[in-house]
Amino acid sequence: MLEHLKNRTRGNYGPGQCKFARLLERLDDTDRQILLDCMADRDNYSSHGIWQGLRAAGVQIGATSVNRHRDGMCPCGDDNA
Repeated sequence: MLEHLKNRTRGNYGPGQCKFARLLERLDDTDRQILLDCMADRDNYSSHGIWQGLRAAGVQIGATSVNRHRDGMCPCGDDNA
């Protein structure tokens, strides 16, 4: 019944791409670096705060997407995440 789970492709079980990574691709170099610096600085920036800042700038992304990417729990490193 669950044999399809052994297949390491996403199929219809999700986008298979990290929404945060797609956001990074759309940003210009300066904004991308600012966002990456904030994501790397866990002492001064919370995931929720980063999400609020993105939303204030008009970026449509979910808080969970930001948090998953920051914690390495997104599909960026593995196609079956």
